[in-house]
Amino acid sequence: NFQAALRDLEGRMREAAANLEFETAARLRDEIKRMKLMDLEFANEALTGAGEEVDKSAPKRWRADAAAEKAEAFRKGRL
Repeated sequence: NFQAALRDLEGRMREAAANLEFETAARLRDEIKRMKLMDLEFANEALTGAGEEVDKSAPKRWRADAAAEKAEAFRKGRL
């Protein structure tokens, strides 16, 4: 189940952060983001009917936004 997997990863991320295992927590956070992006991409495909105009660049923008967010966090010393 997708939601159960997300909850498990989020719990493991919080536990790692509480144990000061920040690298592990960051990897888990990134995995959670990837899973959510995949879910959004799937939902975008599922909601688009036959013959309907599809915004094919949306998933690329989402990935670019996630990468920019990660780069900014790195520059600010949060990674």
